[in-house]
Amino acid sequence: MQWVPISQIQREYLIEDAKEEGKEEGKFEVARSMRADGFPAETIRKYTGLDEDDILALS
Repeated sequence: MQWVPISQIQREYLIEDAKEEGKEEGKFEVARSMRADGFPAETIRKYTGLDEDDILALS
């Protein structure tokens, strides 16, 4: 595999995309913790913005 240089715009896009993925994963981590502590799905949805189906699917 050969390395190909990327532009500054591509680099900034990739960094921003990674930040967004990290934020989304952080929401799921908070939701898992809240679920484990017995918070209702509606409260978790209110504070994380996650879909109720996603919340209910967490273990």
